[in-house]
Amino acid sequence: MILAIDLGSTSFKAAVFNAGRRAGEGTCALVYNRGPGGRVELDGGRVIEALRTAAAGALQAAGGPVPDAVAVTSQAQTFTVTDAGGTPLMPFISWLDVRGGAARDALAANAAFAEVARHASFPMLLAGQQLCQVRRLRDTCPGLLAGDHRVIPLSGYAVMQLTGSPVYDRNLAAMSGFYSMESGSWWAAALDACGLRAEQLPPLADVGRAAGRTTDAAAGLGVPAGV
Repeated sequence: MILAIDLGSTSFKAAVFNAGRRAGEGTCALVYNRGPGGRVELDGGRVIEALRTAAAGALQAAGGPVPDAVAVTSQAQTFTVTDAGGTPLMPFISWLDVRGGAARDALAANAAFAEVARHASFPMLLAGQQLCQVRRLRDTCPGLLAGDHRVIPLSGYAVMQLTGSPVYDRNLAAMSGFYSMESGSWWAAALDACGLRAEQLPPLADVGRAAGRTTDAAAGLGVPAGV
């Protein structure tokens, strides 16, 4: 029995699969906050609400089974900045947000990013990419990235609600601009450009590997501890 959760751009969706057959599903539409300059953000409270609504809906529709596993797929670029305890310090910046354009241009002028495709899974830097948006935050809100504050992608935030740790898979990490496929680790040039340390980014896991086991906190999503 698998609870599959898709953190999509239009809505969060979840489905329970039993022996390969869909036994129940749930969904919750997302409400974005849009503003000047191409701002597109998601409120952290609404992210949790949508996650709970979709997961609980799928489990309820399936008759309330206890899943053997939870699988998460996600938007690649959407992220927030949290404190050391995982509490968001700002809204989630959507991949639809284009305020990172100036930061993208500044990074593109840096010789270290002349061959982005050797490291990232995109052939060029994008305005909505995590790397460019974090560089924008470094330039406009420098204190936000200081100390033990962490950059947490949407998928890592969801996994953190389940397991207590914001584990991020390498496939999504490769889209962020911070991960080097060449070295198999966080890209030093990208960290330096944003004034970050590797420990301010999530722990990494290979695609398909377990991120951890659910904690008691996962009960809020309808999932017991130990899954």
